[in-house]
Amino acid sequence: MLADLDRRLLDLLCSLRVVRQDQFERLFPEVPQRTLRYRMRRLHEHGIAGRSRPYRERGSAPNHHWPTRRGDCLAHGKPTPRGGERSEPRPTFIAHAAAITELYVALATATDPTLREFDREPRIRFRDSGRERTLAPDALVTLANQHDEPSLAFVEMDLATMSHTRLRAKAERYWPDPVSSVRPL
Repeated sequence: MLADLDRRLLDLLCSLRVVRQDQFERLFPEVPQRTLRYRMRRLHEHGIAGRSRPYRERGSAPNHHWPTRRGDCLAHGKPTPRGGERSEPRPTFIAHAAAITELYVALATATDPTLREFDREPRIRFRDSGRERTLAPDALVTLANQHDEPSLAFVEMDLATMSHTRLRAKAERYWPDPVSSVRPL
Protein backbone atom coordinates (compact mmCIF):
# COMPACT_ATOMS: atom_id res chain seq x y z
CA MET A 1 0.00 0.00 0.00
CA LEU A 2 1.44 3.34 -1.05
CA ALA A 3 1.07 6.51 0.98
CA ASP A 4 -0.55 9.52 -0.70
CA LEU A 5 2.84 11.19 -1.27
CA ASP A 6 4.28 7.98 -2.75
CA ARG A 7 1.32 7.76 -5.14
CA ARG A 8 1.77 11.41 -6.21
CA LEU A 9 5.50 10.88 -6.80
CA LEU A 10 4.86 7.70 -8.79
CA ASP A 11 2.10 9.29 -10.90
CA LEU A 12 4.37 12.22 -11.77
CA LEU A 13 7.25 9.86 -12.51
CA CYS A 14 5.11 7.72 -14.82
CA SER A 15 3.77 10.73 -16.72
CA LEU A 16 7.17 12.41 -17.23
CA ARG A 17 9.30 9.21 -17.49
CA VAL A 18 12.44 10.65 -15.84
CA VAL A 19 12.57 13.10 -12.94
CA ARG A 20 15.71 14.31 -11.18
CA GLN A 21 15.71 14.58 -7.40
CA ASP A 22 16.09 18.39 -7.51
CA GLN A 23 13.08 18.59 -9.87
CA PHE A 24 10.96 16.67 -7.34
CA GLU A 25 12.08 19.15 -4.68
CA ARG A 26 10.94 22.13 -6.78
CA LEU A 27 7.61 20.48 -7.64
CA PHE A 28 6.88 19.60 -4.00
CA PRO A 29 8.22 22.61 -2.06
CA GLU A 30 5.88 21.86 0.88
CA VAL A 31 7.59 18.49 1.47
CA PRO A 32 11.01 18.50 3.19
CA GLN A 33 13.86 17.45 0.88
CA ARG A 34 14.88 14.71 3.28
CA THR A 35 11.36 13.21 3.12
CA LEU A 36 11.40 13.26 -0.70
CA ARG A 37 14.80 11.52 -0.76
CA TYR A 38 13.56 8.91 1.74
CA ARG A 39 10.34 8.24 -0.21
CA MET A 40 12.17 7.89 -3.53
CA ARG A 41 14.74 5.59 -1.92
CA ARG A 42 11.87 3.37 -0.61
CA LEU A 43 10.20 3.30 -4.05
CA HIS A 44 13.56 2.19 -5.45
CA GLU A 45 14.04 -0.49 -2.77
CA HIS A 46 10.58 -1.92 -3.51
CA GLY A 47 11.28 -2.12 -7.25
CA ILE A 48 8.77 0.60 -8.16
CA ALA A 49 11.32 3.17 -9.36
CA GLY A 50 14.80 2.95 -10.80
CA ARG A 51 17.53 5.51 -10.27
CA SER A 52 21.00 6.41 -11.42
CA ARG A 53 23.41 9.27 -11.80
CA PRO A 54 24.42 9.04 -15.46
CA TYR A 55 28.17 9.40 -15.99
CA ARG A 56 28.71 10.40 -12.35
CA GLU A 57 28.03 7.76 -9.73
CA ARG A 58 29.96 9.72 -7.09
CA GLY A 59 29.65 13.26 -5.81
CA SER A 60 26.66 15.53 -5.40
CA ALA A 61 24.96 15.04 -8.77
CA PRO A 62 21.22 14.45 -8.34
CA ASN A 63 19.67 11.03 -8.81
CA HIS A 64 17.61 10.55 -11.96
CA HIS A 65 14.49 8.46 -11.27
CA TRP A 66 12.31 6.53 -13.71
CA PRO A 67 9.40 4.11 -13.27
CA THR A 68 10.05 0.42 -13.49
CA ARG A 69 7.62 -1.86 -15.31
CA ARG A 70 6.20 -2.78 -11.93
CA GLY A 71 5.81 0.92 -11.06
CA ASP A 72 4.07 1.66 -14.38
CA CYS A 73 1.60 -1.16 -13.80
CA LEU A 74 0.96 -0.09 -10.22
CA ALA A 75 0.30 3.52 -11.29
CA HIS A 76 -2.09 2.47 -14.06
CA GLY A 77 -3.87 -0.28 -12.07
CA LYS A 78 -2.69 -3.09 -14.33
CA PRO A 79 -1.29 -6.51 -13.35
CA THR A 80 2.47 -6.82 -13.16
CA PRO A 81 3.78 -8.01 -16.52
CA ARG A 82 5.83 -11.16 -16.98
CA GLY A 83 9.27 -11.18 -18.45
CA GLY A 84 11.23 -9.32 -15.83
CA GLU A 85 12.25 -5.73 -15.45
CA ARG A 86 13.39 -3.42 -18.23
CA SER A 87 17.06 -2.55 -18.27
CA GLU A 88 18.40 0.78 -17.05
CA PRO A 89 17.82 3.51 -19.64
CA ARG A 90 20.75 4.81 -21.66
CA PRO A 91 22.37 8.02 -20.35
CA THR A 92 21.36 9.91 -23.52
CA PHE A 93 17.70 8.98 -22.97
CA ILE A 94 17.91 9.99 -19.31
CA ALA A 95 19.41 13.39 -20.21
CA HIS A 96 16.79 13.98 -22.93
CA ALA A 97 13.86 13.02 -20.71
CA ALA A 98 15.21 15.08 -17.78
CA ALA A 99 15.46 18.12 -20.09
CA ILE A 100 11.79 17.72 -21.06
CA THR A 101 10.90 17.38 -17.38
CA GLU A 102 12.84 20.59 -16.70
CA LEU A 103 10.53 22.41 -19.11
CA TYR A 104 7.53 20.99 -17.23
CA VAL A 105 9.02 22.08 -13.88
CA ALA A 106 9.67 25.61 -15.19
CA LEU A 107 6.10 25.93 -16.48
CA ALA A 108 4.45 24.27 -13.46
CA THR A 109 6.30 26.39 -10.91
CA ALA A 110 6.08 29.72 -12.76
CA THR A 111 4.75 32.64 -10.73
CA ASP A 112 2.16 33.31 -13.43
CA PRO A 113 0.35 29.95 -13.67
CA THR A 114 -0.46 29.52 -17.34
CA LEU A 115 0.15 25.77 -17.74
CA ARG A 116 -3.08 23.90 -18.43
CA GLU A 117 -1.77 20.60 -19.75
CA PHE A 118 1.55 18.89 -20.42
CA ASP A 119 1.28 15.72 -22.50
CA ARG A 120 4.52 13.74 -22.83
CA GLU A 121 5.02 12.15 -26.29
CA PRO A 122 1.45 12.29 -27.59
CA ARG A 123 0.58 10.60 -30.87
CA ILE A 124 -1.21 13.06 -33.16
CA ARG A 125 -2.78 11.60 -36.30
CA PHE A 126 -3.62 13.78 -39.31
CA ARG A 127 -4.12 13.67 -43.07
CA ASP A 128 -1.71 15.33 -45.44
CA SER A 129 -2.48 15.21 -49.18
CA GLY A 130 -4.66 12.15 -48.66
CA ARG A 131 -2.00 10.27 -46.65
CA GLU A 132 -2.51 9.38 -43.02
CA ARG A 133 0.46 10.53 -40.92
CA THR A 134 1.41 10.70 -37.27
CA LEU A 135 3.36 13.28 -35.30
CA ALA A 136 5.06 12.38 -32.03
CA PRO A 137 6.52 15.52 -30.45
CA ASP A 138 8.45 15.24 -27.21
CA ALA A 139 5.60 17.13 -25.54
CA LEU A 140 2.35 18.92 -26.31
CA VAL A 141 1.96 21.92 -24.01
CA THR A 142 -1.31 23.77 -23.51
CA LEU A 143 -0.93 27.23 -22.00
CA ALA A 144 -3.49 29.91 -21.19
CA ASN A 145 -2.84 33.06 -23.22
CA GLN A 146 -3.57 36.66 -22.14
CA HIS A 147 -7.28 36.15 -22.97
CA ASP A 148 -7.39 32.91 -20.90
CA GLU A 149 -7.77 30.90 -24.11
CA PRO A 150 -5.72 27.76 -24.78
CA SER A 151 -2.54 28.09 -26.80
CA LEU A 152 -0.86 24.88 -27.97
CA ALA A 153 2.83 24.26 -28.50
CA PHE A 154 4.65 21.23 -29.88
CA VAL A 155 7.97 20.76 -28.10
CA GLU A 156 11.00 19.05 -29.62
CA MET A 157 14.04 18.82 -27.37
CA ASP A 158 17.15 18.29 -29.48
CA LEU A 159 20.10 17.03 -27.47
CA ALA A 160 21.83 15.45 -30.45
CA THR A 161 19.84 12.25 -29.94
CA MET A 162 18.75 11.92 -33.58
CA SER A 163 20.41 12.65 -36.90
CA HIS A 164 19.92 15.99 -38.65
CA THR A 165 18.16 14.25 -41.54
CA ARG A 166 15.66 12.57 -39.23
CA LEU A 167 15.14 15.75 -37.21
CA ARG A 168 14.56 17.78 -40.40
CA ALA A 169 12.02 15.22 -41.66
CA LYS A 170 10.23 15.35 -38.31
CA ALA A 171 10.20 19.16 -38.28
CA GLU A 172 8.78 19.28 -41.83
CA ARG A 173 5.75 17.35 -40.58
CA TYR A 174 4.94 20.25 -38.23
CA TRP A 175 4.92 22.75 -41.08
CA PRO A 176 4.03 20.91 -44.26
CA ASP A 177 3.99 22.46 -47.69
CA PRO A 178 1.58 25.45 -47.45
CA VAL A 179 -0.19 24.27 -50.63
CA SER A 180 -1.14 20.89 -49.12
CA SER A 181 -4.27 20.60 -47.06
CA VAL A 182 -3.76 19.33 -43.52
CA ARG A 183 -6.84 18.18 -41.66
CA PRO A 184 -6.91 16.61 -38.17
CA LEU A 185 -8.43 13.13 -37.98
